[in-house]
Amino acid sequence: MKVQNIILILIFLSITALASSQQIGNNSKLTESDDNPTYVGEFKEGLFHGKGTMQWKDGSKYIGEFKQGLREGRGVMIWSTGDKYEGEFKNNLIHGRGTLIYKNGSRYEGEFRQGRRYGKGTMLWPNGNRYEGEFKDGKMDGSGLMIWANGDKYEGMFRDGLMHGEGILYRSDGSKYEGEFEYGKINGKGTMLWPNGNRYEGEFK
Repeated sequence: MKVQNIILILIFLSITALASSQQIGNNSKLTESDDNPTYVGEFKEGLFHGKGTMQWKDGSKYIGEFKQGLREGRGVMIWSTGDKYEGEFKNNLIHGRGTLIYKNGSRYEGEFRQGRRYGKGTMLWPNGNRYEGEFKDGKMDGSGLMIWANGDKYEGMFRDGLMHGEGILYRSDGSKYEGEFEYGKINGKGTMLWPNGNRYEGEFK
């Protein structure tokens, strides 16, 4: 039987059954205090289940779906830091597709896994820089396209947030490099072309 619009102030240390089911999880930058949150919403068999709202003392707030005591389904999470996420949750974590807007104006749209950017997505920065491609553990990793506000463009492989592997770098001055990169720098075999027609093929370091 559903019970709606009941306000409970939950003290997790004293309610052991709920303590085990309401653990908070997120990545290191997107966390909220779990001290005595307030919950308003639907229940099933004594657990948060259905639509509800949870709010923490630090001002963080979640509005969305719960399943067996956990944030799961679609929802909106607003942190006291000013960061905001709207999308899918699983086992109390950001998981699936969604949009994360940071306080500094940066914006990520795409896939998440266990609280981190993971999979295909698009990252936009306030300065006009843009990345479209693959992410792993919160960083650009895999195949992607990076476009800088100054007109430079890179298309190729990334690792740990840096250009790494095979790729093509187009400079705003008209020059072009195609070849190997190592942790953000041109390094290895490649070809450089300049606007005046000059060309070099060989090793770069």
